[in-house]
Amino acid sequence: MVALQQGYEVSGSDIAWSSFMDGLQEAGALLHTGHSVANTQGSGASRLPGAAVVSNSVPHNNAEILYAKSVGIPVI
Repeated sequence: MVALQQGYEVSGSDIAWSSFMDGLQEAGALLHTGHSVANTQGSGASRLPGAAVVSNSVPHNNAEILYAKSVGIPVI
């Protein structure tokens, strides 16, 4: 939410939709259910995110994390 309030484009994903995601989506975040490389594409097909921010609950073999690392996106 802080990044959205500072004017950053924010996207994210989770295995299932939660009520926590409602407020983020209403504030302008582009959210997805399920994990897929397609979720990392941003608003343009050739546009990559500046960083991937993950929690400790996300496994290191997550498709989005592996893709981010493979194309040089910092994983925080």
